[in-house]
Amino acid sequence: MEEEDSWTLDTNLQFVEELFDFNSINIETSFSKKLLTAINLPSYFLSVQSCLKWIKEKKSWSVDPEDENHALYVFAVDVVYKKDGIAVVERNASRKIAFFNLSCVKETPVLLVQSNSIQVVEAVFRVYEEYETFLKSKSIVIHHVFEENEDLCKKVGVQKLKAFDKIVRTLRDSVPVAELHEIVHTAANKSLSEDNIHRLCYNVFLKDGNTNVGTTHNRGYHCRFPFTVKWLKEQLINKTLEAISKSFASQICQGILRHIKSKVRIELESEFLELKVNKSPEIFATFAVVIGTALITLFMPILGIIVAMTAVIVTFIFSVDVNSKSWRAKVANQIHETVSKYRSSIENDILSEIKTMCSDTKEDLQAVSVQINDRKQRIGFPDQETLAQEWKKSHVFPYKEAVMKKYPSVLNYLAGRIGGKSVIKVFFQKEDNEAETFFRENCSKTDDTELEFINVSELLKETKFRKKAHPVSRQTRTQLQEIIRHEEDKLTAIHSNIAGIGVGRVMINENEYGDPCIVLYCLDKRLLPFGEKEIPKSLKGNTIELREEIFMFGFCDNCQHLELLDNGCSIGRPFNDSAGSVGFLVKSKCQSKEWGFLTAAHVAYENVLELKYVSNPVLENSQEIVHPSYQDSKSNNIIGRVTKASCGSLQTNDYSKGIDAAFVHVYEPEIREFSELNIVNEDDIQCERTTLVSKKGRSTKVTIGILSENTISIKLNNIWFKNCFCIYNYNDSETFFKEGDSGSGVFLIDQEGESKKALGIAFAFSSTETCVCDIRNIVQAFDIACYEEPQLMDIS
Repeated sequence: MEEEDSWTLDTNLQFVEELFDFNSINIETSFSKKLLTAINLPSYFLSVQSCLKWIKEKKSWSVDPEDENHALYVFAVDVVYKKDGIAVVERNASRKIAFFNLSCVKETPVLLVQSNSIQVVEAVFRVYEEYETFLKSKSIVIHHVFEENEDLCKKVGVQKLKAFDKIVRTLRDSVPVAELHEIVHTAANKSLSEDNIHRLCYNVFLKDGNTNVGTTHNRGYHCRFPFTVKWLKEQLINKTLEAISKSFASQICQGILRHIKSKVRIELESEFLELKVNKSPEIFATFAVVIGTALITLFMPILGIIVAMTAVIVTFIFSVDVNSKSWRAKVANQIHETVSKYRSSIENDILSEIKTMCSDTKEDLQAVSVQINDRKQRIGFPDQETLAQEWKKSHVFPYKEAVMKKYPSVLNYLAGRIGGKSVIKVFFQKEDNEAETFFRENCSKTDDTELEFINVSELLKETKFRKKAHPVSRQTRTQLQEIIRHEEDKLTAIHSNIAGIGVGRVMINENEYGDPCIVLYCLDKRLLPFGEKEIPKSLKGNTIELREEIFMFGFCDNCQHLELLDNGCSIGRPFNDSAGSVGFLVKSKCQSKEWGFLTAAHVAYENVLELKYVSNPVLENSQEIVHPSYQDSKSNNIIGRVTKASCGSLQTNDYSKGIDAAFVHVYEPEIREFSELNIVNEDDIQCERTTLVSKKGRSTKVTIGILSENTISIKLNNIWFKNCFCIYNYNDSETFFKEGDSGSGVFLIDQEGESKKALGIAFAFSSTETCVCDIRNIVQAFDIACYEEPQLMDIS
């Protein structure tokens, strides 16, 4: 994916969008909804709804507040193989600081991962390790380009709901309970102070019937009648107590809000940068009214006590200025004196009321948290921290390729669950006590995990011959193969259990087949690897059938074949126990015209995993080759060296093709001339008749097999070989290919029974099939020509 590319999420997951309808969240009582409004949570819900409707890569880090479609902010990374393991390469490192400083409530930051030839779980876990510090403190989503857009929508939904739940729970925990006594007491000190009561009393606006009397700031208003003075005094006391109640309530609310804000700042603001608690009085207006009303009720008895005091009511002779500070001060003093007398009981009574309100608020916020978690569960997708724990379980052992390099007998291993039980299955080509000890020691670090070893060589001996299915029509086969070519990279990267892909028919029983289908070969149909989803039942509307099958390279370490160099002869590396076969004799088309032979790269080259990442097959200072193999002869008769090798899938004109081949340049010159060998063309392999093939290998000598009309893609030693020829055993009494036959040349048998055309190099096998890489791709990649076997070859 190019950095300039934009991409969108087109999803029909309307129910996920509906989960972010804040108005549908039920809040029964208390000030909880006001509190959620204070942190602007409803608008965050709306922003997620917008994000889920329209997601794209943002070209600028600036956020337009007028933009109704909030962007998905992408930081793209590549996960690649390097000599020391798997590395994360940032597409645009200059964006890193800005990306990780994004707020994670309103915006949606996504780490977009791309990798080739690396399992998705392995790639995303490596990214998680690289940025774990940021990911734990922020709601950043990791997403691999091979994963479905629908999964991204669910990930965003889960992470957002998880973040919102954290906010709501933090608000719940920040609502004071034990601290309320101090909050009320502090509020009382301010609101019930003598200065505050005087100020409020001075500012009370009095009315005498329809006449405006005013405050101390207005001109004097003189009264001579005791009834009028008493009535105005009662009005003044009543309104002053109302003002005191409002002041007291406001101080309590401010105290509660200050407490909540301090807790929120400590717990959330470092993670959610833009999250602020609105301090506007309107937020607690309703709550303050409720408290104020309760306080008025508590002050009512005080009103009667103060009114009964007549010390300030004068006779008819002297008039009273009810707007004078001197007169109102006397009333204020009486109020303060009386309130102070009853202050303790007032504080206790209002504290009880507020505790009830705060408890209700906590319960309501807890109810909101439950609703949010219910919505998260309805999405049906684990949150990222849960996935990370699964990813860690899949990495019980060190880097897989390092393990397989250290222990060549290990074909593969999988960690996952079978029926809910944790299992680690290790597949060996042969018994290897040292490797078994390694796995047992590492597995002991995990709890309740069952370790199982499978000796594939022994398993193959128990496999029964399986009847070949009726051929799939060319049109259907072509359609299915085209689907496989477009989808196999994604499918195999997401599902590590897949060991091969091909076209076949649904197997009804061992001898009966049904409709055409896509066949996925897996190591264990029951095992679900940690952090992965189930393998789908269909692909692009076509049935997927799972079959258990294990493929392995065909080199061995046990042969006594000591004849001269020829097709099928024993070869190997100096002082190495492995052995393989000579394939086709070849000459270079380059100016050097060097001659030699083809064999399998995994036979001739010590560490084929290195070749996986080499685009150019030409090698310098490469591996020397002995004939016969060291194991066969206990000597090191060096006859040449590897000059070109490829092991993996190379891109051809149309699509990727698997190649496991090496060109061994023979040191001794060939003095005889021999004829160039014909190689197959498309018509040869696309014919509708049964096509027979032959090969000559060091272990099985000359054998006959049946060329399948379907190609197959397989995974060996963590290397994918795509679109290879597939050979079936001719009958149940003769095995076409065994260990030690790797590198042998496979020929097409014509209608006259002659083996005159080269098909490819046999390099791997399972219980029922042999895999052959196409000779056409090999000669093109190596720039060589194949030659017929001469009657005599002198290498003395």
